[in-house]
Amino acid sequence: MLLPLDIGRQLLTPEILRRFIDSAVSGRIESTGRLVVVYFALVVAGLGTSVLMANISAKLAWSSTNDLRDQIMAGLLRQNASFFAKASPGELVDRIDNDTARLGSTMSGLLLDLAAQTLLAVGIIAALCRLDWRFGVLFLPFTAAMLVLLRRQAGRALPYIEAQRETEALILGAVDEWTTGAEDLRTAGGVDHVRSSLWELGRREYRTGRLAAATGARWPATVQALSVISTLLALALGVELNRAGTATVGTVFAALSYATLIRFPLTQIASRALEAQTAVVSLRRVRRLLVDRPAEGTARLAPNRSYELVFDRVTFGYDEGPAILRDVSFRLPAGQILGLVGRTGSGKSTIIKLAFRHLVPSAGRIHVGGHDLSLLNRASLRRSVAYIPQGITLFDGTLRDNLTLFATGYDDRALLTALREAGLGALLESLPDGLDTRLDAGWNRLSTGEGQMLNLARAFLTDPAIVLLDEPSSQIDPHAERALREALRRFARGRTAVIVSHRLETLEVADRILVLDDGQVAEYGARAALLADPGSAFARLIAAETAAP
Repeated sequence: MLLPLDIGRQLLTPEILRRFIDSAVSGRIESTGRLVVVYFALVVAGLGTSVLMANISAKLAWSSTNDLRDQIMAGLLRQNASFFAKASPGELVDRIDNDTARLGSTMSGLLLDLAAQTLLAVGIIAALCRLDWRFGVLFLPFTAAMLVLLRRQAGRALPYIEAQRETEALILGAVDEWTTGAEDLRTAGGVDHVRSSLWELGRREYRTGRLAAATGARWPATVQALSVISTLLALALGVELNRAGTATVGTVFAALSYATLIRFPLTQIASRALEAQTAVVSLRRVRRLLVDRPAEGTARLAPNRSYELVFDRVTFGYDEGPAILRDVSFRLPAGQILGLVGRTGSGKSTIIKLAFRHLVPSAGRIHVGGHDLSLLNRASLRRSVAYIPQGITLFDGTLRDNLTLFATGYDDRALLTALREAGLGALLESLPDGLDTRLDAGWNRLSTGEGQMLNLARAFLTDPAIVLLDEPSSQIDPHAERALREALRRFARGRTAVIVSHRLETLEVADRILVLDDGQVAEYGARAALLADPGSAFARLIAAETAAP
């Protein structure tokens, strides 16, 4: 609604000035006062519409950018672990922050502005034709030539802009990697390597940025040059028409005003066209995050205490890399505990992530409670299956926030019970504000064992049917391990559970044992039967650990 008003104001201003000049030259002073009032009103209206349009455009840019970021984050939180293995944190930050900001601010007013500037250019040609058809004949080819050149320029900068954005993402990813490993780099003497690598990335960004800028600058420069030529031609034509007595001084002035004015919509179209190319690059990068989402199943698990877990000839590998798991098959009955053992790199953690659908098998099927895992609704799966990783992630917030992961609907009694069941009763008593103690203010340093127990408390709180534990005792001392083992025993009772552990004492609670060797099942059976067989791989592992000093 505001844009047509603003276009009309711009088209009307030279006409008011034409009448003012002609009235002044002819001596009709009484009419000039009204024209001054009208001109002043147009100026005030122009200021008002400019402020309103800027305000609306800014609000639209912020709302669209925030909405886009929200959609991207919602999609990212549903991604499989394989997605994050391919995308660096720096690249994701660049897409979520920089690309969405560029896209939101550009697209919020881009299409409307392009339409408005095109309409203004058409209006100027019409106004010139109304002044004198010869002005219209002069400027119509000029405008057409500008649009043809614009069409030829459109898209030429895209490859260079995209290369520049990719280089910027590489820089962000590299800086994130270097700052995370800064201590190791200093210790190993890798500072010079980091500096030379950053210098090379900076040179690459400079080269791609220079090409993009040079390509985008050609069009505005062409418009400026041709507009100067057209203005001189309009001046020459106006002078000639005035000498011939077919155009007044005011008409010549108005023609020159329109000749100067037409440069602005054409230049604006040119600059917005470059912005559009930048937006297209950002759109492509953001679209990959919005479109590349894992398939969502529709099947739901019926309410139950535990479910059977079945791996049927499962093979997995990352992209074109070698297979990490090959033809893995086993059946874990409902309510039993499986212990996964094997050398580092044999695929134990991969089985856990596959069972939680963090990863998707390259071949084979996984069934939970009789349902194909790939066909299960993700929310239903998460309510029934708990995954406890090796490390603990603490968020900026209270103990309550870190236990519930900011979910609502839990009463304090349930939270306290979960913490005590996980073996954190003593810690809870020592906290100054109990559940409301902030973990970033004085109590931000949980021990590794306390962190693992907090992981377990999170699982206690959701009361899952299946629990998947990946090395729960890998980084804790023997005392903390005993407390954790007791908590695991209480938690796993009556549930289906899979436990990965390099400490075989942790697997005393297991009913069955699966031994992995180089991504394949080397041995699978009841724990008691395998221990009773001196020739079993598991019995040899127990004997070796017992004999170790």
